[in-house]
Amino acid sequence: MFLVFALCSFAAKPLKVLAIGNSFSEDATEQYLSTLALMGGHDLLICNLYYPGCSIDQHWEHLSKKKPVYSYRKITIDGHVERHERHTLDAALRDEDWDIITFQQGSAYSGVWSAYRKLPGLIKMVRGIVGPHPVFYWHQTWAYAPNSTHEAFKTYKHDQIKMFDAIVECTKKVLASNPELKGLIPCGTAIQDARTSELGPDLTRDGYHLDKGVGRYIASCTWYAVLFSQPFTLSSFLPQGMTYDQGVLAREAATAAVIHPYRITSITLPTANPTPEPSPTPAITLQPK
Repeated sequence: MFLVFALCSFAAKPLKVLAIGNSFSEDATEQYLSTLALMGGHDLLICNLYYPGCSIDQHWEHLSKKKPVYSYRKITIDGHVERHERHTLDAALRDEDWDIITFQQGSAYSGVWSAYRKLPGLIKMVRGIVGPHPVFYWHQTWAYAPNSTHEAFKTYKHDQIKMFDAIVECTKKVLASNPELKGLIPCGTAIQDARTSELGPDLTRDGYHLDKGVGRYIASCTWYAVLFSQPFTLSSFLPQGMTYDQGVLAREAATAAVIHPYRITSITLPTANPTPEPSPTPAITLQPK
């Protein structure tokens, strides 16, 4: 059985995805997504182009001037992690025949519409380099924790719901005004949905980056659901320390966000759940510096 699975995996053409991102795409893609894909029977090459806190304006400048400022993290279909420092965005775009490329805003500006003015130019430059094949997606980031001390939280009057609402409005405008963006990965909504449940209103490790258990798992489940057009439903993989019920809530939040990306859905456990809690399966982990 394992031999057949291995041969099928080898024969399949992997989905190649590049995230033009920052630490928020690191949260969503670098720890659990590769494991989810493997367990779901999908071959995925997921690469994150990381620059801390990077905004649309900064990505535009970095590409325009070919600045070697990125950490380029590549997770192959077998879970092998490659890290290349002082990389350019231009080089990453030319590195693979990408199927999907994602864009996102820096979290501080995620709900500030005036900060998106250079997005059309960035998209145009990227398209000029990669050609017509890749599909462009928008990665929607999440609101901060209620007690976040991040300097940018004052923009939203230190109110998580105000920040979430602002992110949603900007997301709608981004997709409406940039027809090259064909898909949405609604991580911000998935995290906010999960916050309605017994998981609580935080889900971060420092007020804005996702915690390395439930938070990152929710984001990765959301990416999985969009990339493979189906929810991740397997209960046989949970991050270390997560309970079965937490896994159910996390997956429900991701699924609800993909169905209703612009509104908050209340997430609760099913009234009856006869399935016993499984033993967690170790995840591929790439720790930030």
